[in-house]
This record gives sequence, structure tokens and C-alpha cells, in this order.
Amino acid sequence: MMKCLTNRNTRDLARRLASAVLVTVGMMVGGGVVGGAGGCAQQHAADVDYARAYPQQVTLGPTLDIQVFGRATTIELTNATAREFGPSTIWLNALYAMPIESLEIGESLTLPLAGFRNEFNETIRAGGFFATRRPDRLVLVQIEEDASPGTMLGMIVVASDAK
Repeated sequence: MMKCLTNRNTRDLARRLASAVLVTVGMMVGGGVVGGAGGCAQQHAADVDYARAYPQQVTLGPTLDIQVFGRATTIELTNATAREFGPSTIWLNALYAMPIESLEIGESLTLPLAGFRNEFNETIRAGGFFATRRPDRLVLVQIEEDASPGTMLGMIVVASDAK
């Protein structure tokens, strides 16, 4: 038995097709946004001039009384020493670097994880709402003063939100 297409049936069919197209396009766009936020974003990060490899020859100094809290997309650190630091580089996990202008006595800094780069200009895998992969765990934080390159002073990782 053949069914005739009436105006009502045609409108119904048109609505269903339009809905299917919208759902398909929405899934493609939504999947691209979510997928790009976690994995691809670090591959296409803007080039920075400070991206470099961890020094081959390092001198390990003492662990300082600087507490570091790892958050989903940032790190927070507080200088509880009686020493200030001039221009320096903060290193995460002996892979990712980010320069800072200074770290004064008693000063607290909040640094975005997206600002840390390795020698290939890749960012550390951070967490957050749009993360599609498990974030890198923060296990080692060091500071390297520009005045004494290759000398790494340790910091205390108090907490890391990365699971």
C-alpha cells in the first residue's frame, strides 16, 4: 500500500530532516570544540621564545620554603623564604618552563598552566571542565634564576588537584 504525501506529511518530513541535520551539525561542532580543548590545543599553541629543553647539566640546590598548589588550570605559589628572586624560570616536572619577572619575599603568584612550554612548544596537560584526557600530575617544581643558569632550587608541592 502506497501512502500519498499530503501537505501535512511533507511538513512532518521536512521538520524531521531539519532536526536530523541540526543534531548532526551540532554533534560535529560540539565534538570539535570539546575535542580541541583538551588534546589539540597543546599541539597548536602559539609559539613562544622561551620554550626550551630542561638543561642537560644541572646543579641541584636546596629545597626552598616555597609552597606550590596545583589547581586544574593554574599553579599557586607563595614565597615563604627570606629571599627574593629576580628574573627566573619556573620549571614543572623537569619538562615545562615559564619565565617570571620576580618573586618577592612573601609574594604569592598564580600562573596559568597554559603558559608553561616544553622544548617542542607543547603545554602541560591541564585539567578543567573541557579536559578530554587525564591531566599531568604535578610532582616537581623548581626555580632557575637567570643569574645562575643550570642551578635548580626545589619547591614544595603541597597539593595537586590533578587526579
